[in-house]
Amino acid sequence: MISMGLACLITLLTLFLLKPFAEKAGLVDIPGGRKIHTHHTPLIGGIGVFIGMLSLAFVSWESFQTFMPLYGIAGMLLVVGILDDRHDLPANIRLAVHLLAGTLMIYWGGNKLTSVGDLLFIGDISLGYLAVPFTLFCVACSINAVNMTDGVDGLLGGLTLVTLLLMGWLAHSAGLQHTFMFIGVLTCCILGFLALNFRFPWRQRAEIFMGDAGSTVVGFILAWLLIDLARNGACPPAVTLWLIALPLLDCACVMIKRRREGRGLFTAGRDHLHHFLLDIGFSVRQTVLIIYGLAFSLGLFGVLANELRLADGAVFVSFLGLLAAYVVAIPKLSRALQEGRLRKISSR
Repeated sequence: MISMGLACLITLLTLFLLKPFAEKAGLVDIPGGRKIHTHHTPLIGGIGVFIGMLSLAFVSWESFQTFMPLYGIAGMLLVVGILDDRHDLPANIRLAVHLLAGTLMIYWGGNKLTSVGDLLFIGDISLGYLAVPFTLFCVACSINAVNMTDGVDGLLGGLTLVTLLLMGWLAHSAGLQHTFMFIGVLTCCILGFLALNFRFPWRQRAEIFMGDAGSTVVGFILAWLLIDLARNGACPPAVTLWLIALPLLDCACVMIKRRREGRGLFTAGRDHLHHFLLDIGFSVRQTVLIIYGLAFSLGLFGVLANELRLADGAVFVSFLGLLAAYVVAIPKLSRALQEGRLRKISSR
């Protein structure tokens, strides 16, 4: 446990050392537009987390070697993400890099989904030739879903922490020692990041942001771990949906809404769950804590479904029902809120 805490300390130390150089390197988020922060904020969280992750070599060299391909691919994503933070790369280039990362995960890391379980109550569904494209789709979904949650202080880190804790339980229960060790180290790294990103009562703004470099790396790592858990029998693929449910639900809802409105899928906008909660009147800290609670509740359902050995089809259909309800309810609530505000303005 003490050795895992080294990851947190390394992450914190790296972030403190990098902060003075962030602006010179052009790695700062400048306020303006839809952004709610008011200070230039370093975009170095991803760098700190990645360097902290290297401490796995001290915790367990065998585990570090097991995940060597993950480190290599994550390093590539980190470099491209840093370029994106500096120069705002086009969406098609970012997507191409995400797919390259997924391809390397499959052929270098040997990590892909070959079956989705008994989703339709007809027996195990083998993916066959669809295994590669389906795995690439999952990686792209995870990266973009995680990236879209990075909208307010503490949100991405906290949601990642929730997913890691639940995955750690599943990995430990299934005896996946190397995966459990990696998850433990990454959890400590995220805690180190949150120490400088969460809005504590004694600090009213984040000192650092994760940046696209960090959110891309974290999204990829979560995809790797979720596929790894399903592939190694820790849980069925249907259960993994619940472990990362809230980012997936929010991402799907936003993309459907933007498609209906004729906007680009990756354009910026105030159409996420955290924007809705902020518009209702919750503070940033209250908003992220509410979302933490929702994410943990949904993830806990997945863990309990796995423990109780619920049918894959039932777990999957339940998720689809939740997705449908979310996609219908959130836009309606947002419109009702907006119309209420417009009526108040017009009546003045």
